[in-house]
Amino acid sequence: MNANIECVYVHGFRIHADGSEYCDPDENPDGWCAFERTPTDEGGTFDHGEEMDFPTLDAAVAWAEARAALHGCPVLLY
Repeated sequence: MNANIECVYVHGFRIHADGSEYCDPDENPDGWCAFERTPTDEGGTFDHGEEMDFPTLDAAVAWAEARAALHGCPVLLY
């Protein structure tokens, strides 16, 4: 386990013809990504830990809550 995980994010995404991109929850996401995040450096760069995509918000939050419990960190809906 990476002791540097500061939080687990849950983020909606939209799928387009040329790929996918993150979106706001009110933009009717096509799916949800949950990922562990390390602290940012001075430039705002961070590393992902484990990362998974899910078809529903409930599934993404359940996975994120389990990962956050392992690290003792919060879950943030972004």
